[in-house]
Amino acid sequence: MVVLPFIDVGDSQGSVDWERAVARGKAVIAACKATEGQDFRAHTFSAARVKAVHKAGLPLMPYHYLRPRTDRHGSKEAEFALAVLEDAGWRPRGKSGTDTPLVMDIECKLNEAMLARMTGAQLLHYAEEFAGTVFEKTGRGVMTYLSPGFMPELGNRAPRHGEDVWVAAFSFKPGAPPVPAGFAKEHVRAHQFSEHGTFPGVGNPVDLDVWLGDAESLRSWIEGRPGTDPVGKPVRGVALRAAATPTLSISDVQKHLKTVGWPIKIDGAAGPKTAQAIKDFQRGFVGDNTFAALGEDGVVGDKTAAALRWSVDHDGACSPHFKFREFASSHSDWIRTHRELVTGLETLRQHIGRPIGILSGFRDFNLGASQSQHKFGNAIDPAETLPLYSEVAALKVFSGIGYFASNKLVRHVDVRHVGPNTTGGTKIRPTIFVDKF
Repeated sequence: MVVLPFIDVGDSQGSVDWERAVARGKAVIAACKATEGQDFRAHTFSAARVKAVHKAGLPLMPYHYLRPRTDRHGSKEAEFALAVLEDAGWRPRGKSGTDTPLVMDIECKLNEAMLARMTGAQLLHYAEEFAGTVFEKTGRGVMTYLSPGFMPELGNRAPRHGEDVWVAAFSFKPGAPPVPAGFAKEHVRAHQFSEHGTFPGVGNPVDLDVWLGDAESLRSWIEGRPGTDPVGKPVRGVALRAAATPTLSISDVQKHLKTVGWPIKIDGAAGPKTAQAIKDFQRGFVGDNTFAALGEDGVVGDKTAAALRWSVDHDGACSPHFKFREFASSHSDWIRTHRELVTGLETLRQHIGRPIGILSGFRDFNLGASQSQHKFGNAIDPAETLPLYSEVAALKVFSGIGYFASNKLVRHVDVRHVGPNTTGGTKIRPTIFVDKF
C-alpha cells in the first residue's frame, strides 16, 4: 500500500515549521484552514503562511468550513472564500499555479440547529452551489471532506464538482478508509485517521492524514490531468474497500442504540438520525479502563461495535458509574454528552465518596440560552449541590463551574474547553460564575 503523510492545521495549531514538517515528517501537502461561513477567516491563514508553505516546496491545500443555511446561497460562501484565498496567494493549477484545489469541509459541529431544519436535498444543493461557483471561477472542482457517517445528511449523494473525497474515519487503519455512500472508490483521495496526533514542525496536537497513492498520483490530481478530474482513475498502489465491512448490521446498531437510550426507530435504514446517534454515542463513551477514546466519525467499526456491546451489557452505561440516559434531554429524550464531562464526573464522584445524580444534562437547541453548554452536551446540573467551587476547581477536570451566590456550593459543571468556548475557561483555570438559573 502506497500512502504519503500530511497534516491539516488551523488556528489551534499556531505557527508551523513547514520545512521541518517536510524534512522530518515527510509531509507532501500543507492543508490549512482558511475560511468558514461567509465572514470568518482563520487568524493563521495569511500571505505569510502561504509564502512559508511555498518556500518549503509544498502545495497548499486550503479548506473552507461550509456553514449551510436556509437564508443564503452556497455561492456566497464560495465568493468569500475565493477572495480570501486569492488575497493570501493561493494559486491552484487551474490558474497556472502549483497548489491543490480547494477543500469543502462538510460537518455538523456547531451548526446542528440549522442542519436540523434542512432537508438532505437542501443541504446537497447548498454544497453544489459552493462547489459549482468554485468550478466556474477557477476551472477546478473542490475536494469534499467529510465523515462517512454524515452522508445520510446529503441523501447519500456526492456533490457535483465535489466528487473527490477526503475521508475522516478514525476507526480505520491509516490508508484504508471506507468509501462514503454516493462516492466512487477511485475518488477517495485522502484519509484523516486521527484527530489528535503529533507531527514534526507542529507544537500542538494535530490531525493526521495520508494521501492515498504515490507522488505521481498526487501530481496528476493537482495538475488535473485528463482522466483524473472529475472522472478520475483508480489510485495506484492502494486497495480500498468499496464499503466498510460492518461488524454489526444497521438494524443491530439501531437496536443497541435504542437499548442504551437513544429515541430512534429500528428500520434498518442508515438515515441521518441513526448517524447522529452513532456520533453522539462515540462522543460520550468512556467505558472501563480497557477502551480508548472513540473517533466521532459516525462509522461503526470494530472499536465502536465493541463499545456498543459493552454499553448494552452494562445497562446503557457510558462509564463505570454513569449511564447515557442520565444525560438525556427532558424535552426530546435525545442524548448528548462528552467523554471528558463523564470522566470529570467520575473523578468528582470518587473525591466526594458518593453517587452524583444528574438533574439536567443535554438541552435541545431550541430551548434556553443560545450559548448554554447544555446545548452542546458539555454540561450537567447535579440533583444535589456539590462541594464549594474552590474544592471542585482544585480537581482540574472541569473548565466551567457555576455556584450558588448564597453558599458558594456548586450547582453546574461543564467542559467548555472541548468547544465552543466563549470565555476561555480551561481545566487548569476554569471559568467560575454565579449560576442564577
